[in-house]
Amino acid sequence: YVREDALAAPLPQSGGGGLLLRVPWRALRTLAQKGDPVVIVWVDGAESAISLHTLCASCPSPSLGLAPGPPGGPDGDRRFGVRVLRSHSEAMIGWLRLNGMSVDLQIDPAA
Repeated sequence: YVREDALAAPLPQSGGGGLLLRVPWRALRTLAQKGDPVVIVWVDGAESAISLHTLCASCPSPSLGLAPGPPGGPDGDRRFGVRVLRSHSEAMIGWLRLNGMSVDLQIDPAA
């Protein structure tokens, strides 16, 4: 368990070592900047949370870690999401597609 007021430091590590932090949208809103909400880029094609975390860490645009998704990707595996600020979403989407991933963008319902 991580307190919401302490999320900023551990959140980018979500997915590293296979540990995923489940975080509600209201908690993510506290990390957003004015006019730059947090979005989730849902990814199909990642072998594991660890491999996706490593791939995202090599992207020039920073992420806010991985989000666990529901099972049911194209081959029945769990989907993972990459949390990013909206201003970094295009760069992250391009990076993931360049590396063979299929992606969908989810915007905070309250944004």
